[in-house]
Amino acid sequence: MKKPWSPALLVAAVVAGLAVLAVRQEKLYALCLTNIEHQFSVYDSATDAPISGALLTVHLYDHFGGTPNDTSVQLVTNDEGRANLLRKDCTYEEVSAPFRKTVVIIFMRWGEIDVEASGHQSLCGVCPADLSRVDKGFFRQEHVHRVEYKIPLVRQN
Repeated sequence: MKKPWSPALLVAAVVAGLAVLAVRQEKLYALCLTNIEHQFSVYDSATDAPISGALLTVHLYDHFGGTPNDTSVQLVTNDEGRANLLRKDCTYEEVSAPFRKTVVIIFMRWGEIDVEASGHQSLCGVCPADLSRVDKGFFRQEHVHRVEYKIPLVRQN
């Protein structure tokens, strides 16, 4: 009859396996799907004041960095200069390594943005990757990953 593994031997094997992974710095890459809420904040570049009533036209791409697919979404900022766009089943990448925080890579070439606001210069064809942004992380209760974009507009003379 075979002897069962002792708990001490099992723990030693797990620790040895983790040590080998840590030394080798192996990484695990995963392509995932999630809902992404893009939060746009439009503000005056001179005063940092939010701009309400700004019109954002978002032109969506078929694929990563692809061509526009003739789908456009129009958003209007609220009194706080904010507008949100929820995109469902978006692809992102997770990079994991032992004893390291998992890195989330959200693909930013998913469309182009036009912004118009009264008394300000318009922006045309801005790529989300070119905007200042903050990854707010994943919100489990709402099952959504949030990214906030800052869009400064210059006043017209």
